[in-house]
Amino acid sequence: MPGHPYRPEPHTIRTTRNAHACRRLLRKESPEQAAAPAGRPADMLAVFGEDDRRRDVLAWTEAVLAG
Repeated sequence: MPGHPYRPEPHTIRTTRNAHACRRLLRKESPEQAAAPAGRPADMLAVFGEDDRRRDVLAWTEAVLAG
């Protein structure tokens, strides 16, 4: 409806948080793979107001690219 902010479904937010957790686990196994597609997940986290998790994803990516 016009004028109403978008409110994602709870399971959508949970899925996004789970993707963040999976990326954290993947980072331990293969930092390069965890860093490769970081842009889209970071954008999704920003849309859902998960700024701390978004910063994590971007920091992990920067660390891999710098190292």
